[in-house]
Amino acid sequence: MAPTMTPIPATVLFSYADQQIRRSARVLWPGSQIDLGTHVPSVTGYVRTIHLDGTPLFAKYSLLGLSLVSVLRGTCGSWTAVQQAQDAYVSSPHALLAREAGQLRLLRRAGLKTPHVTGLDGGVLFTMPVAGPTLGDLVAKEPERTEALITGVLRILRESLRRINTSEAEAVAIGERSIPATFTRKFNRLSGAAYLRQAGPHCSVLTAIVGRLQRMRMAPVPGARPLVYGDLKPEHVVYVNGPDCAPVFLDPGMRRGRPQADHAKLLSRLILSLFENPPVPAAVHAITTGLSAAAEHAVAGLGKTERSAWLRELVLLWLMDTVNIVSTYLTCPVVLPLPPQAVTITERAAALLGLLDAVSTDLATRDPRTVWSLALSRLSQGVAP
Repeated sequence: MAPTMTPIPATVLFSYADQQIRRSARVLWPGSQIDLGTHVPSVTGYVRTIHLDGTPLFAKYSLLGLSLVSVLRGTCGSWTAVQQAQDAYVSSPHALLAREAGQLRLLRRAGLKTPHVTGLDGGVLFTMPVAGPTLGDLVAKEPERTEALITGVLRILRESLRRINTSEAEAVAIGERSIPATFTRKFNRLSGAAYLRQAGPHCSVLTAIVGRLQRMRMAPVPGARPLVYGDLKPEHVVYVNGPDCAPVFLDPGMRRGRPQADHAKLLSRLILSLFENPPVPAAVHAITTGLSAAAEHAVAGLGKTERSAWLRELVLLWLMDTVNIVSTYLTCPVVLPLPPQAVTITERAAALLGLLDAVSTDLATRDPRTVWSLALSRLSQGVAP
């Protein structure tokens, strides 16, 4: 039986986070004028813009390294228990945002463009803002460049990650953000069923998809797992100096992972973006053609059997990641402001879940190469405006 949970008022949590941001800013910049700006809607961490003597910064605060949805739902206990645990958590060098700050510095030393870390105190991470079109923006504007953009981003990451000292990376690894780890944590035997029931009218199809994915075993990775960026979303790739220059990478979740991990996260979120703002059919076709070509590029040096295995893992990770985020949106407490794209996804959830249901059914019974081809074909039909 799932434990009884008491929801935490969002106003209490947000007020507490604002207090911590102000306190940390005063510690780091005593005597400066500190003004809190807008709250940036997110289902993971608490993010606010602030102005430090008129200079804009982003301030990020994490409660126990968990999503805001989980904390607000009461999965971590009462508000008193959360505060007590948080006091110990933020003082640890292994706190989530301490590791993220370490990753940003490591990646920058390896030649990757990342936001400048301006300060870290009391569990609050301050960074300089990064402005420009995102990878998602460029794909939407120039869908015929989808393959080139994806392969370019993955190539830049591969080259930079190879230059990182693995022992330093492992010291600040964010393993809890991996797609399989998140999936296992959300849909565990103790509380998974109760969690899925909160999806309301979508509970039945979500439960069927989750059960199907749980029965599929991920293949073992031979040898040492490579370093992966870990949280490679289109909105985390920003082209500050234009689409033909190297982008800036935001919000890393670096760790050792599966070779398909970064590709799968990018694939998952690009497909979600098609449901958020469906392009015209010609653009959808161009994007799915680019997604197919990018996957072909990734498996170009593999034999037939290896290609099938690689594609199976890619599709499985894509399905898991999309289920992870869609279930979060569908079960999010109404008191938590959702990003605009999340609101749209909840409105189009039936069409999206229909795609996931069909693809996961295929993956359980058919050759992965056929599954991948059919998935892209279904995608073109399922997101038409």
